[in-house]
Amino acid sequence: MEARPLRQLALQRSPSGVGTGSCWQPARSYDTEGVKVELHHLVWSDARGFHPRIADRPDLTLECIRRHYLGELPNPLAKPLARYSDFFALFKTFREYVEFFLLQDLLEEDGQNVRSFLHPIADFRTKDAVPKDGPEYLTYLENSNAFISARNRRIDEQP
Repeated sequence: MEARPLRQLALQRSPSGVGTGSCWQPARSYDTEGVKVELHHLVWSDARGFHPRIADRPDLTLECIRRHYLGELPNPLAKPLARYSDFFALFKTFREYVEFFLLQDLLEEDGQNVRSFLHPIADFRTKDAVPKDGPEYLTYLENSNAFISARNRRIDEQP
C-alpha cells in the first residue's frame, strides 16, 4: 500500500457528527441575571487545552479523569478536576462516567485503561502530547478519526 502524502491525509474529510462533540466541561455558572460569572481559575476544559502534556487530546483527558476517580498521580489536571469534584461525583465511578458519555471506544479491551492515540500512557513526564513529526501526526490522526467514527456508531445505536 502506497503511503499517502501527509497533506492529503490531513485535508481528507475527517469524521463528523455528534461523536466529535466535547463532553468535557460542566456548564459554567451564571448569576441570576444571566451574566456569566468570571472564574479565577481555568475551567478544566480550558486547562486540558493549554496543558502541554494534554494538548486538548481526548485520550489524555480521559486518562486524567480516570486518575481523578482513582486518586492516582501524576495527573496534570488534578487541580482543575478537583474543582469540579461535585460534577464527577454524579457518576460515582470512572466506568459510569465513560458509559454516560459513550466513551468506551477510548478504552482498551480490558475496559479499565485508556487507549492512547500515540504513545503508551505510563506517566505524564516522559512524552509531549503534540505529535513531533509527520509520521506521529498521521498515527494520531488515524487513531483520533477511528475513535470519532466508532463513537458515532455507538451514538447511532442508542435507542
